[in-house]
Amino acid sequence: MPTPALNLSPSQFAAAFPFHIVLDSQLRVLQSGSVLRRLRPGLSEGTGLGEHFVVQRPVLQRMDFDAIRQHAKSLFVLQHREGPLRLRGEIVAQDRRLFFLGSPWVTEMADVNRIG
Repeated sequence: MPTPALNLSPSQFAAAFPFHIVLDSQLRVLQSGSVLRRLRPGLSEGTGLGEHFVVQRPVLQRMDFDAIRQHAKSLFVLQHREGPLRLRGEIVAQDRRLFFLGSPWVTEMADVNRIG
């Protein structure tokens, strides 16, 4: 018996993944999770991923849609440019969109306090 498709509305998706980032083919933010927006209010729709984060992992030869898509399902580590926030997760590619599904990467309790 086929598995039924699971369809989440954008608001359900945002609630399920509070640290997600959805990017278009130009790596502009289309949507981000509510907790991530609260921690980093400048991460607004239409801004570029590179304005906010440095991709620490994987090592990319260039920062563009195709380079990131080639590493889909690999571990991604995004370091915020203006603070201690570091996210760990994976990229899921769908059509001409990239979905970063991750969470804060904390290794000690002090990291939680620094993030907010």
